[in-house]
Amino acid sequence: LASKIINRLHHFLIKKFDECWAPDDQNNTLAGELSFCDNLGNVKYIGPISRLERQENPELKYDIIVVLSGPEPQRTLLESLLFKQIENTAYKVYFVRGSNIPPLYNNKHKSVEVINVLNSETLNDKIEQSNIVICRSGYTSIMDLIKLQKKAILIPTPGQTEQEYLATFHHERGTFLSYTQKDFKLTTALKAADSFEWNFPKVNMEHYKLAIENLVETKLSGKL
Repeated sequence: LASKIINRLHHFLIKKFDECWAPDDQNNTLAGELSFCDNLGNVKYIGPISRLERQENPELKYDIIVVLSGPEPQRTLLESLLFKQIENTAYKVYFVRGSNIPPLYNNKHKSVEVINVLNSETLNDKIEQSNIVICRSGYTSIMDLIKLQKKAILIPTPGQTEQEYLATFHHERGTFLSYTQKDFKLTTALKAADSFEWNFPKVNMEHYKLAIENLVETKLSGKL
């Protein structure tokens, strides 16, 4: 019932605009049902977007990069869970905490590099230098990973239904692996990743530029 009420409110607000841009490909969707809309004529699909850039032959420096984000206390719970499992391995890990609040642990593991936050450029470099990513299943992260065609293990934030849906959606499509937070086991996930057939969808990440050009042309011509 709440979902239906919210959807009607969204539709009411969207109809007030000339165009509503959806960052997805209508024919090869990355968001599944989350971007589907069959009764709003002003919705325009502009293709997925990402601030990251794929690099040519990057040097691999890390086995794993962990990129944490999202609300508390779930961010801290996942951080503690992952760090406890990582410190018992010999993997070389770059651990982005996603918080400036001091951690609850002391990092004494020489092969684990921990940092609070990163800017987009450095994050881009570190992801490209890593063999596999462990992160939440937010839509922005998914678009970034698909643009980089980077193997990833998704752990949706508990209770965030859109992240849970996206994680399951892309796991079933063969794009990424996904696990719930309460059931996550690092060794199990990495073993599954070794035999997983990664199937990255081919989508145009530059299509949004055409939407911007068309909007400017329409605006200048006085048609909008």
